[in-house]
Amino acid sequence: MSKYFKPDSTFGADAECAICCCMWIDPVEITNCDHIFCRNCLRGVTTCPTCCRAIAEVRPPNQAIIRMPLRAHGSCSVCPWTGSYKEYNEKHTTCEGGGPVPSSLLPPVLEPTKEEELALQDYYLEESTTSQAAYSVFVDAPSVSTAALSLTNPRSLKDSYSSATPSMQSGSKADWKKSLDICARDFGLGEEEFNDVVDLYYDFSTATVQGEPRLRWRDACRLLRYSNYPNHPYDVQSLFDSVHEPPSSGSVTLMALLLWIPLNSRNPVQWYAMPPAAYTHILKVAQLFDTERTGLFTLDQAHMLAEEYFERDVPQSEWRMIKEYIKDKDVTIRQALILSVNKSTVAESNLKVPFHDILTSFRLYVLRRKQKARNAAKTVPPKTEPRGEVLIRRIRNLVRHYEPSGLSRLEATLQNFRGEEESLLMTMVAMYGPEPPLQR
Repeated sequence: MSKYFKPDSTFGADAECAICCCMWIDPVEITNCDHIFCRNCLRGVTTCPTCCRAIAEVRPPNQAIIRMPLRAHGSCSVCPWTGSYKEYNEKHTTCEGGGPVPSSLLPPVLEPTKEEELALQDYYLEESTTSQAAYSVFVDAPSVSTAALSLTNPRSLKDSYSSATPSMQSGSKADWKKSLDICARDFGLGEEEFNDVVDLYYDFSTATVQGEPRLRWRDACRLLRYSNYPNHPYDVQSLFDSVHEPPSSGSVTLMALLLWIPLNSRNPVQWYAMPPAAYTHILKVAQLFDTERTGLFTLDQAHMLAEEYFERDVPQSEWRMIKEYIKDKDVTIRQALILSVNKSTVAESNLKVPFHDILTSFRLYVLRRKQKARNAAKTVPPKTEPRGEVLIRRIRNLVRHYEPSGLSRLEATLQNFRGEEESLLMTMVAMYGPEPPLQR
């Protein structure tokens, strides 16, 4: 019998692939019609099975759509097992009362494509171990329909740019800046930020054969990370989309970058709960650490930034908890390029995380710690004074009010009536009168 996940409600049924009639496995979305199918099911298909439109390109769906079916509750078609779709994929490899599930019935484990690996390497500024011939595979076939193909390695486009150099090759920065007929107020930027962006654009751009500076995909990722503008793969994709340039072969002008930044910049108070002055300070510190100006930080560098952020030493016991949040952030970025990546596949020594994700990890740690403290405060009963001590205080207060001279003899009386303080208090009230207000 075929083994598959049966959702209990339409919440899960809405996430079914129209080709295999099972819930999505590694879903991709057709860009020109928004229909979603399993990546494996769609391979080799040229028209949408639902609306029959020609497939121009596919991309990973919105992360919220990907997470939706994982929460769906259902059961196994073979045995009585029940649980969420995420648990089904991760844990239910053996049916109850039977042996291991045949591998043919398990969701296929898809290896990342060559194009996806190249896109990941380019985002992290890594040198490829693949031969140059591999680059021509996708350069000569621009219609390949996977989301990561739109982010393929622009280094292969050697005819569009001068030989691979990290910055401009001809002329001087001063001459180039004098040729610009723009100013900060044209874009709603402060003078200092405008000058910083212009300088970084020149430093990080690559000269075309015409000698004009342009930001390629690799350059743009690096610049946006270094300045902590939105810099995840699909943030950079949106920059290229704003000028209708494909990341694989296109580039971005200074004008496009300056128009994009004000619309996408982050508010440090909203994102990091930091006043602008404190945020600017720690960003400058991070840039001092980032000697290669990649905008990527190792775990050791992140630890130093944590001590700057919290303004104290961060012990290893605390750092281990913060580190888990950072590792989750790293996986999120990598999954934007290769969906099959998970925490177990990325060694700590290979972690390289943008500044934004480090700061949000710090803030998440603070919020979780505060929430934990609030929950602990709710479970701990309020501290109350033992009843016997309260009665003794009331007796002393009564004697102090009506007969202050009797306080010297009161201790002996209390010793004689230990365990019977309530009766003693009632007797004294009857003898002296009403209790006066209790003094704090």
